Amino acid sequence: MTYDNGILPLALLNYYEVTEDQETLDIALESMEFLTQKTLIHGYLNPVGNDGWLYREGGEMALYDQQAIETMAMVLMYFKAYLITKDLIYIKQMNLSYQWFLGENSLHLPLYDHETKGCGDGLQEFGVNRNQGAESTLAYWISHLMVLQALESEYQYIQSGDLLTAQKEAI
Repeated sequence: MTYDNGILPLALLNYYEVTEDQETLDIALESMEFLTQKTLIHGYLNPVGNDGWLYREGGEMALYDQQAIETMAMVLMYFKAYLITKDLIYIKQMNLSYQWFLGENSLHLPLYDHETKGCGDGLQEFGVNRNQGAESTLAYWISHLMVLQALESEYQYIQSGDLLTAQKEAI
């Protein structure tokens, strides 16, 4: 596992949306589960750092330098999975991923700066990289917009009655 890991499952989910190829969806969800097991195991997103990465199964995962673009890919991936499956676990995982920007991370430090409206370039072993480059700031704002879109989507889904019907059938 290297850099921007959520992009491959996201691409597979987008491909499935167009083709409705069940094997593609199965691979996408299996890839997401593997990635989730590696990065969301502590109750917060802990993306693979690019200071060593993860080269083989069972090996040690680099904890730092965690990048904002990695987090954005996870947010996008989980939101797309939710749109396809309507499984609320993906909304939860998307929110956990997004919270990385706001301080729910291994160092408990926010990367998003409410004063400048920018985002630190990454999470390093001893703190936040305070450079607020365009890539990181855009990663935050795209993630933020996806969370807002997810809230709107969930609201519409609940209003349609589909969720209530599904919950009643489960009882």
